[in-house]
Amino acid sequence: MKKILLIIVLIMAIFQMVVLATAITIGDEATDRATEYAPGTTGRTVISMSNPATTAGTITSIEIYPHTTTSDPMYNTQIGIFYEVSADHFTTRADIHLGTVTPKAGKQTFTEDSGSNPISMSIEIGDCIGIFFTHGKLEADIVGGESYYLTVADNIPCTNVEFTKIDYSTRHFSFQGLGAEAVGGNAIMMGTNF
Repeated sequence: MKKILLIIVLIMAIFQMVVLATAITIGDEATDRATEYAPGTTGRTVISMSNPATTAGTITSIEIYPHTTTSDPMYNTQIGIFYEVSADHFTTRADIHLGTVTPKAGKQTFTEDSGSNPISMSIEIGDCIGIFFTHGKLEADIVGGESYYLTVADNIPCTNVEFTKIDYSTRHFSFQGLGAEAVGGNAIMMGTNF
């Protein structure tokens, strides 16, 4: 019995880190909404101020709900994680290119970028998510949301770029990032830290 207990204690000593995954979401839920957002043919970069990051971690998937009553795809779709450098000036911490998002029924989930690379975007507390695309439309609500930032250009990625704050019109945009925060700690067994 002592040998078995000793083996268990040794195994616990070897594998002493316990990793707990805490779910992270950034941005609004990707869902069917009352209206849509259309960036036009030249595109716009929008930073959603809804649901900023409350913890540091890694975004591993992106959910987008394209407006389904249009046949136009969302071309050149890009997602960025933004942080504010100074008043109304933003820099991307991480960015990915998703390419063309075709309108079809329901939410679309992406775990890889347009080059088939797994999505892995670092986020820090206070970061916000942004999107750029041309043509097509994204599900959105024009009431009840948060203010947002906008540029009439492709600013994913960007460094210290000035955005226009839109606070006279609040919106919920149907795209978000999901991931996990890795929390490490020591295993505790029989009152002893290993």
